[in-house]
Amino acid sequence: MPGHLFLFFSFLLSLAIPPDSTPQIQDTLEECTAGVASGRATTDGRPLLWKTRDAGATNNEVIWNTSGKYPFVSVISAGDASSSWMGVNEKGFAIINTQSSDLQAGRSGMHNGLFMAYVLREAATVEEFEELLKETNESGRMTNTNYGVIDATGAAAFFETAGHEYWRFDAEDTEKGYILRTNFATNGDRSEADPPYSMDRYLQTEQLMIDFY
Repeated sequence: MPGHLFLFFSFLLSLAIPPDSTPQIQDTLEECTAGVASGRATTDGRPLLWKTRDAGATNNEVIWNTSGKYPFVSVISAGDASSSWMGVNEKGFAIINTQSSDLQAGRSGMHNGLFMAYVLREAATVEEFEELLKETNESGRMTNTNYGVIDATGAAAFFETAGHEYWRFDAEDTEKGYILRTNFATNGDRSEADPPYSMDRYLQTEQLMIDFY
């Protein structure tokens, strides 16, 4: 599990940088850009999960949550422990998300952050996470998001998650062993999304990865 805590260290580092030292980030509002990689794409053979977080709630906390089956470390909007915006539990299951307004959310049920806190309490693996998605498909969720997940077994995947359905993408099944997401879904309806759909950030990130590899 210690390797999975990298995503929190990255988040805390971003909080530690004085605002005046990163004007280009503040001016462009880069928003959520995330990725998930299988062990085939990493130097140590372990899965990797990362995210650039941007949200209207600028006051955030990192907490240790013991409210459920599995204790977990979680990034929350300060004072609201009911939701999680990235986290990893004691079993090594970790999750992040990027908002996708081109996916149709349900009219009732848990929203993106509530669902993330729920699965961190209840799921030990990516497979168990998918089972929780299946269980809530019929009742519905107020989710319109890309969930990135990894676990201690080495599984690494993105789930494009609407209110009553989802689509799974495993990093191991891709050519280079990783998947990127910004704020759109490949199964989304662009006519329902808020422009400009974040395609520019996706293409920039993809080029950075191509150059790196």
